[in-house]
Amino acid sequence: MIEPEKRYIEKSKNYFIGEDGNVYRKNDQDFNIINGWINKTRSGRYRRAWIFYLDGTSNQMYHHMLVAIYFCGGDKRDEGLLVLHGVEGNLENKKENIKWGTAYENQVEDRKRDGNYYNRGKRKEAVDDLPF
Repeated sequence: MIEPEKRYIEKSKNYFIGEDGNVYRKNDQDFNIINGWINKTRSGRYRRAWIFYLDGTSNQMYHHMLVAIYFCGGDKRDEGLLVLHGVEGNLENKKENIKWGTAYENQVEDRKRDGNYYNRGKRKEAVDDLPF
């Protein structure tokens, strides 16, 4: 089994994000997976974990946000971009399933691709049925 690449989460107490979407904490020589929890929001279910920092603060971070920042070109939230999941869904946070994109891509193009567009409670199975 190939060990996933891990990158240090800046200013944290030995926390790392892996290209596989897992958060790790390094103790001596070993990396331990931090399981965190699944947070349900209006827009879906997302995996979160507590990250503790050297200055004594802590923050709840989404796994997909950490993957995007550390494996997909840095933090692009100031540019108005969102973190988008690919066809494998919101709980699959490996770097191949994560990218930065626009709100339009997230709300329209992803839903067309995934076939999960709803209009007034009725699922639209075919892309041709979409009103745009």
